[in-house]
Amino acid sequence: MMNEEAKLIDTKMIEMQHDISNPEEKQKKEAEEEDVVMNQFDDNFVKIEGVFIKTSSENIIIDEEEIDEFTSLRKSSLIQKQFVPYKYNPEFFLRAAKDLFEKVEVVHDSEENTLDEDDLIINIEGIEVAYKKGREYLELTWAASPKLDLITDAIGLLAIQISSSPPAVVVKEMVDHRKDQQRAKDQFKVFVRILQEHCERLVVREDKIIEIYDTNDVVIGEIDYFTKKVLCENSDVHNHIMELLELHHHSCPHSDC
Repeated sequence: MMNEEAKLIDTKMIEMQHDISNPEEKQKKEAEEEDVVMNQFDDNFVKIEGVFIKTSSENIIIDEEEIDEFTSLRKSSLIQKQFVPYKYNPEFFLRAAKDLFEKVEVVHDSEENTLDEDDLIINIEGIEVAYKKGREYLELTWAASPKLDLITDAIGLLAIQISSSPPAVVVKEMVDHRKDQQRAKDQFKVFVRILQEHCERLVVREDKIIEIYDTNDVVIGEIDYFTKKVLCENSDVHNHIMELLELHHHSCPHSDC
């Protein structure tokens, strides 16, 4: 009996050593096991297409959303929320989610319409994942069910793993991303100073659009520096601004600045 237990322990130790020396193989194995579990949930998941109602006068088939309207029965569902710590660029999480899940969609607006410029909402397999700048967490919202509860756990573990032990490539990309952002901000400020030497007055809006005013304090043009778009009815002014914009971008040490 002891020999059998010792063999089991030795076998387990060998497996652990193998997993440590072959992390990619271990991750592949875990992913395959997760796929098996998810397929089981898909096979057992029942989707209601219609509800058959039999009354004393007639028989009807209705949609499940119409139960309250045509019967005395009541239908209810549970909406759950979960907050998961996350402090890195949301693009890293989005990229990792696309590698792990089949259905990942970026939602550009919300029902509350309270998204800021740097906020991001992602729909993963029917689960809404919201990132809001400065809060350092992800807000997960979903309709409670065995399948979605399992997927939510996987999403939370993914975010925690990235936050607690980010891969070296993620750390490098994060540093490079911050450098690129700061460089773009610095170059934008330089371009604004150049424009000030050529324009009567200009205003930088919160969305980083530059408004150009004439001597009568009337807006005569708008500049989107980062997309290199200029809106101006006066062709001479338009061409002059485009020339300044192109010269400035070409003078940047990085062509995408």
